[in-house]
Amino acid sequence: MNKSHPSSITIEEAVARMINFDYIPTGFSLLDMTEAFQEEAEVEYHNAKLDRLPEGQLDALMCRVEACKARHKQAESLLEHIKQELANPDDSLLILSSDNSSIPRLEMESVADWASNKYGIGIPDWSDHDATKIHHADDAKNELYPNVDWKDVTIKIYRDYTIGYSIGKEKQKPSHFRFIGLMGERKNEPNNLGVILLDLSLGKKFPKQAKPAKNDAVALSKLRAALKKLTGISSDPFYPINDGEGWKPRFQLINDEKNADERAEQRAQCEGYDDNKYYISENDDEYDDVDEGIDDYQ
Repeated sequence: MNKSHPSSITIEEAVARMINFDYIPTGFSLLDMTEAFQEEAEVEYHNAKLDRLPEGQLDALMCRVEACKARHKQAESLLEHIKQELANPDDSLLILSSDNSSIPRLEMESVADWASNKYGIGIPDWSDHDATKIHHADDAKNELYPNVDWKDVTIKIYRDYTIGYSIGKEKQKPSHFRFIGLMGERKNEPNNLGVILLDLSLGKKFPKQAKPAKNDAVALSKLRAALKKLTGISSDPFYPINDGEGWKPRFQLINDEKNADERAEQRAQCEGYDDNKYYISENDDEYDDVDEGIDDYQ
């Protein structure tokens, strides 16, 4: 959201908040994103049917499909409803902002009143004129750490998918791909999001093609959520997409897998893979079982 309009919001941002959608990558609309999540759910369900998964799993995947369809339809209907209300402003609770903008903006308090009156959707923080919590890719606002910028963040990936980060010179508690949604269901290989982050750490472009597809935008949205979970920073960790370079991190991303302690590597070769070996409790104060390379985190 544009920082110069703390008490106003675009129609799309208003609807995104009402359906609890908090991130829209540059170059995509809200409906692009809701449709992309729907398509992803449909593909997963279709593949599950081909793989003859148990009926219970298929039912759960179908529930996701139906929910994604409903959210996409809800977004369409809300956008249309607001446009219809603005065509008859005398009879509407919605109030157009006087902000000088080429895109129509609504007073946030009026949106909160309208959402509550028409749909029973509560947005109490907007009633108090607080800044919107819808994050667009150009939004540099950091709600959890207002004095932290992604350019001051360094993220390092270590052996066995341990991941650590620092803010300036201050090292933070390390984590693991598993805890931030970057591991596959078998928990021993990264999922698509983990692969993307690994590729970025090796200087590879994402997406590989010049124009991103909807599923790329969905992946970016999920990867953003993973990085937010790791760091607690809610602003966008990626620069707006560039045709030549794709989405580039605003932070420094380092692949440090090759610098792991040789003893850990030899021990792994002797003992074989143990699924619990690198298990980290998020409540643990120490990470004795993490690859010792994390101790050299810079």
